[in-house]
Amino acid sequence: MALYPVHILAISSTQIQAKSAAGNMIIVISLVFALVIYNAYSAFITSKLSVKLTEIRTIADLLASDYDIGYATNSPDEVFLRSMNETQLNQIYLRGYLRKNINNITEGLLKATQGNYGFFASRRVARKAFLKISGYKCKFEIMEIQTPKTKNYVAFPMSPTSPYRKAIDRCLIKMRESGVHDYMKSSIEPQLPKCDQQSSFQSARLNDIVTAIALFYVGIGAGLLILMGECVCKKRREIWRRLGRGLQACHQNIEFAH
Repeated sequence: MALYPVHILAISSTQIQAKSAAGNMIIVISLVFALVIYNAYSAFITSKLSVKLTEIRTIADLLASDYDIGYATNSPDEVFLRSMNETQLNQIYLRGYLRKNINNITEGLLKATQGNYGFFASRRVARKAFLKISGYKCKFEIMEIQTPKTKNYVAFPMSPTSPYRKAIDRCLIKMRESGVHDYMKSSIEPQLPKCDQQSSFQSARLNDIVTAIALFYVGIGAGLLILMGECVCKKRREIWRRLGRGLQACHQNIEFAH
């Protein structure tokens, strides 16, 4: 972590200059570290900007999108939407009312598998219909979104002093432990086949990675050229002196040969 502030000072042309080989080496390492950090950050930003990711995970996302929404006409789902006094359900009803071209749940599910379409239906009925049209396999890609205002709860009204309370609780616990509860739940509301879950992000394209690597090597090459240029500038007098001596020696050898 100490290299990070050092390379910041090195980049910002600080007045502090290293006077030893170890200090110069620290500055060079800091600059290389800065190059790696900045190129990694640029690759991250490029991957985020170049890849468009559209996510619809809630009813609010669906209503805010340009997806078409529908439901089966003359069905209990249409009656339910029309009778509910809730904002999101009313929006679903109005957007589906404009395109009343779905006759049954199977037709709506098949249209939803084609993309850019949301279909409202009872989960129990829709799951059974979807399993039939998919053959209990992962033939279609579809996402199930639950509407919070449509949850139903089943309860048995019972007095706190009822003698059957403990017996019923014990029976329910045994049903859950033995798996009867899960079996009944799967029979009433079947589960969809477990397919590969859709990723919530997308990685960068190959061009972005190649560009980041190219920038990295270009930065290293530019740093080496600058370092060589600085060394040449510092020792330019000695280099010219050696070149002059070499030219004089060549002239003397030529004259001696003549």
